[in-house]
Amino acid sequence: MIARLLLTGLLFLLASCETIISPPPASQLYGLRPLPGQSGDNPNQPINLVISRPSASPALEREFITLHKADNQFGYFARVRWTTSTPELVRFFIIDSLQNQGLFQSVTPDTRFGQNNYRLDIHIQEFQANYTRDSETPEVHLKLAFTFTDMAGQKPLATFVESLRLPIAENRLTLVVEGFQSGMEQITTQTIRQIMAALKEIDPE
Repeated sequence: MIARLLLTGLLFLLASCETIISPPPASQLYGLRPLPGQSGDNPNQPINLVISRPSASPALEREFITLHKADNQFGYFARVRWTTSTPELVRFFIIDSLQNQGLFQSVTPDTRFGQNNYRLDIHIQEFQANYTRDSETPEVHLKLAFTFTDMAGQKPLATFVESLRLPIAENRLTLVVEGFQSGMEQITTQTIRQIMAALKEIDPE
């Protein structure tokens, strides 16, 4: 009888230990697809463009997909993440997108190039799904501030802000992620136009 009770107690402890050390549910990972390359010949600018790591508020520094509630509280979607932190997600979306366009000699996060260096600094002001009291479906809010600088002369050539608010048809995470995708495509396309316009100002030919 005593042996049976000891065996029962041991099995209970083992079951409890298994519960304690069980790993949490795996997170679903989401990323963003960079802009594809354009067909036809693009003029290749003989410059090295450095994309700095974007700055952001602490609420946007992590890899979680951020939501902003009506009572001005920030939160995160449960058990889902970006593939990396939001600043790195934005940075490499822009790097890969610009590389795909073939507009520059190089586009890189590396600051060690010595000649024809230009730098694009980014500050992420908004990168979240916003929920209001009057709607169960969110809007994706994106707001990025850019400074395009000639590193040789330490001279800003252009400063601009790109901002979008994209309504989401249904409160589904896949649609929210597609909202971020669409927003970043539009912002990056406009950023390319701003950079090319700034370069044309210093070299009209």
